Amino acid sequence: MCRKVLFLVFSTAFLSLAIAYDFSDPIYNSVLSSEILEALEDEEIDVNVPVNYRARRDVAPPEEDKRCKTRKSGWMCCRDQIEKTETHDKLKEMKKECYQEIRANHDDAEPFDMFSCERLKRIKQDTECAKECIAKKLEFLDENGAFREDFVKDFFRNNYTEAEWAREKSDSVVTKCLAEANKEKSSEDRKCSSKPIKFYYCMWKEFSTLCPQDKKRDSRMCNRLYKGEFFLPKNPDEADDMN
Repeated sequence: MCRKVLFLVFSTAFLSLAIAYDFSDPIYNSVLSSEILEALEDEEIDVNVPVNYRARRDVAPPEEDKRCKTRKSGWMCCRDQIEKTETHDKLKEMKKECYQEIRANHDDAEPFDMFSCERLKRIKQDTECAKECIAKKLEFLDENGAFREDFVKDFFRNNYTEAEWAREKSDSVVTKCLAEANKEKSSEDRKCSSKPIKFYYCMWKEFSTLCPQDKKRDSRMCNRLYKGEFFLPKNPDEADDMN
């Protein structure tokens, strides 16, 4: 029962406010949540700070715990190792830096209200800003905020993709996703550019659907993704199919 209540709360939260990536894809929302938790995995939850943000632990986890941790996959519906391990680790550090930089600009003394529309809006805005921050650290953007297409293609072709099929398709996927991202219009009411998160979402979706048939995860949620269906899971039990 508790799981279903929490599921309803967060599903509603994801759909309540719209920005460039409108947070209406529950699978990618799970990817975003996992990214945040992984980026801040060495910190513990503090009820006085925003959801998905954490406070640093005083005691570091034992080394054996770190060695035993399994690497989380941001792809979920594709069981192949799409990204290189060393790139995954590098990106994890960048994400951690970006979320910490963004969090530093907030008033942590403000009590957390799960049902506040303004708080939900800020969480989404922070996620958008974190994606822009990562793009800047990767030098994907020039001084005017435009994508450096050749540089982005080189990164995904030579430094990101582990699986051969993903490496072969990376140039065409990047071209398609940059075109999608560049359709986004700038807006004065946005704190950060909406283009990076639109680009990352497109890359995730394209690589997920291009995943070889024998590597695709067979679940109701993933099968809908492969078919390009827009949906919201009917209940939390469907999410169990992801495991």
